[in-house]
Amino acid sequence: MKSLGKLRGIDGPIFSIYIAGQVPVNANGEIAGKGNLKLQAIQVYENLKKSLTSAGASFDDVVKMNTYVANLTPQALSIVRDIRSRYLNGKNPPANTTIGITTSNPDILLEIDAIAAIKEQPD
Repeated sequence: MKSLGKLRGIDGPIFSIYIAGQVPVNANGEIAGKGNLKLQAIQVYENLKKSLTSAGASFDDVVKMNTYVANLTPQALSIVRDIRSRYLNGKNPPANTTIGITTSNPDILLEIDAIAAIKEQPD
């Protein structure tokens, strides 16, 4: 049967981690890379990495992502895919939906939500 999209299954009991609203804000609370999608994508993925690590997970545990890109164009999509490939496992990447949006803050060009699943730890 031909797949119509990305499919990622999870085996066994899991602990789900939901991460929303990862935007290009640095440790000082400032928007990083204003006007530069590549720099913002790097900041967003670094923020996502910190969030995953704090929950005991990694990019290998991400099973679903939603990527929101302001003013999405083929060039912007290429930039986002390039940065994403530096962080995600190419053999078993998460299911991902990329959506072009308009934003209420023109300085923020990218936002990512992610769902990760890790094996439950015994009590």
